[in-house]
Amino acid sequence: QVLSASGNEPSWHVSVNAKGMVLERPNQEPLALPYLEEQLPEGRFNLTSEANGLRLELWIAPQRCVDSASGAVSFLSAELRSNCKVERGCAYFGGSRSQ
Repeated sequence: QVLSASGNEPSWHVSVNAKGMVLERPNQEPLALPYLEEQLPEGRFNLTSEANGLRLELWIAPQRCVDSASGAVSFLSAELRSNCKVERGCAYFGGSRSQ
């Protein structure tokens, strides 16, 4: 797992690796999707996927983020956009990718 992002109210979690991204929400089956990655200025990037009639965008920016449920601090903020809905959360790298 290279990148993990999650948010609360409503709860969501996205895990990303070289093979694709997986979106998880309570009471729904995990959704595995291919994605395209776009590097942006100032260390930001976004991941975009379009599959099964769903357009999903995960925007990551290097800024301090506090998880509203656990109080955990990370140094990446995340924004999940799906079909014109925006949900905010935090993200962190794990494993092989350096920050």
